Amino acid sequence: MKSKKAPFKLPNSDGLVFFIILVLGWECAIQLGLMPGSMLPAPSSIISDILLNKLADASFWIRVVLSFVTLNGGILFALLLATPLAVVAGLSKRADSCMTPMVTIMGSLPEIAILPILVRWVGPGMAVAVLISSLCAFFPIFFAVREGVREIPVELVRVTEVFGSNRRDLLRSLVLPATFPKMVTGLRVAYDFVWEIVLAIEIFSGLAGLGHLIDISSKACDMVTAFSSVFVIALMSVLIDRLIFARLEASVRRWLD
Repeated sequence: MKSKKAPFKLPNSDGLVFFIILVLGWECAIQLGLMPGSMLPAPSSIISDILLNKLADASFWIRVVLSFVTLNGGILFALLLATPLAVVAGLSKRADSCMTPMVTIMGSLPEIAILPILVRWVGPGMAVAVLISSLCAFFPIFFAVREGVREIPVELVRVTEVFGSNRRDLLRSLVLPATFPKMVTGLRVAYDFVWEIVLAIEIFSGLAGLGHLIDISSKACDMVTAFSSVFVIALMSVLIDRLIFARLEASVRRWLD
């Protein structure tokens, strides 16, 4: 018997309608002289700059790639470090009591505050950018995976032990599949946090990414380039969120159902 496919549903358009109204209001305010265009460029100027200038500008896309590599390098490193530690903390009460308070204390520290210290230790460049990005992404991933492990019913763990499963089998067949939904949520939260940190690092250390371009453009009063960079960042964030994380979470929900 074939399963019926869920009917196609149009996404909720309320957010899109609000965004269009906001952009139109912004454009009208600039064109009517209610706001200075030199400080706040019109959306039409930003879009024209992206289409006519930035698309053909190789140096601009090199900056985009550098920011993207820093972002994803930090998240990947955090994922590889946080996941096994969170699994251990979730499975062992003793490990959890030793590890989690320290992680909580470290997570309460503002990353921007320790950025100058890390720059002093490591030096300005890609290494410190990836390091601070990893530090920022570590905590939401750790706590999300830990929560997923702790939500696994004890009875399931005992059943796998009764059938002679070793630690590797337990992780592969039970722990990792059960924690995957929480892991996706942790990655989604981390992705939003790390973008802000990456831009701050690039502004602070002069790393050649979009954050540095926004900084030098603002200082040179080239607000069109600054806002074009912000628009590209926002567009990338939305596309990654909707095309990757939203689809992953939808797949996880279908699997759980």
